[in-house]
Amino acid sequence: MQHTTKIFRLAEMIRLVASGGLALPEFQREFVWDPNQVVELLDSVARGWPIGSLLILEGPQPFGIKSIAGGPPVSPGAVRYYLLDGQQRITSLYHALTDTGDYVYYIDLQDEGHEEEVPPVRWVSRARGIPSGRMAYAITIAELSDARYFEEFTMTLPPAYAARAREVRKRKLGAMIDGEYEIPATLMLRNIELEALTRIFETLNRTGVRLDAFDLMVAVLYPEGFHLRNEWEQAIYDYPVLEMLGASGLEVLKLIALWRRDMDRSNPNIRPSRRVTGVRQGDVLKVPPEFVREAWPRAVSAYSEALDFLWQEGGVRSADGVPSAAMTLTLAYLIDREHHNLTVQQWYWRAIADQRYLQGANTQVLADVAPRHPRDDERNRALEQMSMALLEPVRRNRILRMGVRGLLIRHGALDPLTGRPIGGPAVDVSLPDLLEGRVVMPVDRTAVEMLVASKRSVSDLKLRLKRESIESLLDPSALASQMLPSLKELDDEHWRQRRGRRLLSWMEDLL
Repeated sequence: MQHTTKIFRLAEMIRLVASGGLALPEFQREFVWDPNQVVELLDSVARGWPIGSLLILEGPQPFGIKSIAGGPPVSPGAVRYYLLDGQQRITSLYHALTDTGDYVYYIDLQDEGHEEEVPPVRWVSRARGIPSGRMAYAITIAELSDARYFEEFTMTLPPAYAARAREVRKRKLGAMIDGEYEIPATLMLRNIELEALTRIFETLNRTGVRLDAFDLMVAVLYPEGFHLRNEWEQAIYDYPVLEMLGASGLEVLKLIALWRRDMDRSNPNIRPSRRVTGVRQGDVLKVPPEFVREAWPRAVSAYSEALDFLWQEGGVRSADGVPSAAMTLTLAYLIDREHHNLTVQQWYWRAIADQRYLQGANTQVLADVAPRHPRDDERNRALEQMSMALLEPVRRNRILRMGVRGLLIRHGALDPLTGRPIGGPAVDVSLPDLLEGRVVMPVDRTAVEMLVASKRSVSDLKLRLKRESIESLLDPSALASQMLPSLKELDDEHWRQRRGRRLLSWMEDLL
């Protein structure tokens, strides 16, 4: 069994943070909640309402660690638990109940002019502090929760205010009094495999922020002195195409895993359980940290070259135009192996034409990086498959759709509104639908009906179509550059066939 459940009392959780027994893995993001969210959380806890469960990992683990924001420094030997999900909630409660962090949460007993029977929780930046004129009748949430301090505080107040203070404590702390509030947690046992941890995190996490193998490798490499996240940020700075085409650091790690797979296959001394056999997240996590560190610069360079290829040869101009991340990974591997540019080009466009990456992409990567001799009939089969796919609804085949978009841009497609080359993010539009005033391309249209436009022009079109006719907006030379007929020729039922044949002829030249 790799996990169990555990109930933490609020007071116990606060003590764990204060003693350095609860830490964050280095891969965790920063604390981002604003003070209003903290106040809402305090209200839920005071009422005894559930605030969701936590995801906690038993220590020790080979992770780099960091403190809860505002908490004391942590050391690996003292950490009992790693907080994987629940950072925002636990940090908020810790800040309010220990009076730390950037804001002071307090109640002014003289506060008037509100609908509640007792004053609300207020907040102020710690730099400004509680207004001096309010200090005598103000008490922080931390002081309110400290029974001894609270009794001493009420002794200094007039009887009416002392009575009000007791009512405030009861109403505003509620279930927080004496730290009896309970928080459920899923506790991952210390011997859990990292691959299982990533999958469980994705299942339980409600924040929408995925934990993947890249995040875990950040933590695994941190004690080795290799700050993977910093290295990735530097890579984005050194190779702008990584950001332009939406590259992921995990994909660079998958490339390193491919190289490690090559090594492990020829080394009989590697235990089967530790052997890298593919490019799944579990394989990435099996790559030894020292190998990641050594191969990282080479992998970043190769992956960037693959993206440069997509830009120059594939007509890709933005992240949403990349046909397939798995195809890009294979491309980086082939480029790193110094395959001839013509060979790489033929492989890429053949993969677009025969749509081999539509299913089983990870398995296809392994097939395409294996040494092989192309069969004589592959080219014709790819063209035959593309010919049929061009007539199918685009919803069934994103790879083909992005490939056709890239073909058009590669061959000088002009923006239908401005008449200029498409140099940035692009959008697909159906010409027949555009004539009826619909700018978004329906998923039941076919690829041969695609008109490529810049994203900016499509936004402009939506506005201008309300007051201008489409005939006056579209540039005839731009339509011709995309092998589309003039608007008058759309009545000819054969224009789709003619355009399909032209697209196939372009592809035939590339294969």
